[in-house]
Amino acid sequence: MTILSKYFLEKWKNKIINIHPSLLPKFRGKDAVKKALESKIKTSGCTVHFVDEGIDTGKIIDQEKVMVSNDDNEKTLAKKILKKEHILYIRVIKELERMHNNVKVSWRFFCKIYKIYYLVLCISYNTFSSLVVLFNKVT
Repeated sequence: MTILSKYFLEKWKNKIINIHPSLLPKFRGKDAVKKALESKIKTSGCTVHFVDEGIDTGKIIDQEKVMVSNDDNEKTLAKKILKKEHILYIRVIKELERMHNNVKVSWRFFCKIYKIYYLVLCISYNTFSSLVVLFNKVT
C-alpha cells in the first residue's frame, strides 16, 4: 500500500483510482480478505474508488460482488475476487474514458490518447491488492 501526499492528491483530485478487494466501506486497508472471512459474511467483492487522503475512503465508482462459500479460505476467496477485479477495473476505466470523451474506446486507443504517469502495483496473496493509475489527456 502506498500513501500519497496531500499536495499530490490535491493536484490529481479525481484522477487517481484504486481497486480494493472488499465491498467498501467494509474492510478498509490491509488484509481485507482475511477480515471478510473472520466476519463470516456471505458476500464479499471488490471496489474501484477515487483515491483521497484517507485509506480506502474515496468516492466509490463501482463494485462487483462475490459469494463467500463456507469452505472458502483466504486463498480461494482472494482468487474469486481477483477474477472480478479484472472485469471491474476494465469496465470502470472504459466508463471513465467514455464519460470524458463520449467515444467508444479500446485499450489501444486509451493508451494512445493518455500518458500514463504513474503506476503502483502492490501484490498481496497473489492478487492485486492495490493498483493506482494516474492519467492525463494528451493535447
